[in-house]
Amino acid sequence: MTALNYNYTTYDDFTALAIKQPELGRRLVKEYGKEGNWMHNPLTVYQTVRDYAIYEVLEDKYALPFHDNEEAVLSLVDVNFNGYHLPSLFAYLDYNSLGYALVTNKYFYDFYDRRTGQVATSDEFEF
Repeated sequence: MTALNYNYTTYDDFTALAIKQPELGRRLVKEYGKEGNWMHNPLTVYQTVRDYAIYEVLEDKYALPFHDNEEAVLSLVDVNFNGYHLPSLFAYLDYNSLGYALVTNKYFYDFYDRRTGQVATSDEFEF
């Protein structure tokens, strides 16, 4: 199985994001205002909900039970399932559906830009 990859860009702060992606910057300000820690902290932008979901599975929310062993999830992804004549579990996950479900769950700190399909995240978004 080939490793799962996801596309993202991390910006040092809102100013850096707004220079590169002014439309997304305007929508973030409309959603969260011009005040708050979120403007001064790193922001990560995933190109698609699929990219966001893969990140969540491999490194964040779904990987939380494995934080004592950071390599556990990645090791599971890289297991040679063919040696057991099994399909890879990770190849059959519907990352698009999972991504849409994650961005519609406002419990998490994310912003889904419906116009571009991008997902912006910050630990400081307030809603």
